[in-house]
Amino acid sequence: MSDINVKRPLPLSLPIVSIAYPDGLLKSADLSSPIPVLVEMWEAAEPGYYFQLTLNGELVGDIRAFTETDKNGELFTVFLSEDLLAEHGNYRLGYMASSPYSDSHTPSPEVTLKVDRSAPGAALLAPMMLQTMQSASVSPDWFQATLAWNRATSSRSHATGPPGLSTPYSPTN
Repeated sequence: MSDINVKRPLPLSLPIVSIAYPDGLLKSADLSSPIPVLVEMWEAAEPGYYFQLTLNGELVGDIRAFTETDKNGELFTVFLSEDLLAEHGNYRLGYMASSPYSDSHTPSPEVTLKVDRSAPGAALLAPMMLQTMQSASVSPDWFQATLAWNRATSSRSHATGPPGLSTPYSPTN
């Protein structure tokens, strides 16, 4: 039996969003301009082959065609419109690799982008502070006294902590 007519999957790499955290989270500040996305020219690509980003399975943005000067393994930057990430939630980002010589279109693996449109510190700040106080065995009274002391002495050095504490604070004190 001959392998000539057997199709093998293209070894496409993941798109790279370097401004995203490792878990895919995008900072609010990064959502005010187009998001740069890096795509690697796949091994089988030749001049004329092209790709287009996909978001949640839908083609988005401009088509990027490879030229004579482009090299396999080279990274190309395209941009994802920030308007497409207007809603709070998770998005699947990939690209469609295409050949101009056939009707061959192959989707890449996808990365998850996370968009958090909640106000900074909203709803998350209190549970984090409470958890920190509980794990450090700090009483709410001590915490309030420390905050008041920090406000009162913000321009001075405070190596020994709030009044009544003779050594620097540690959770074991």
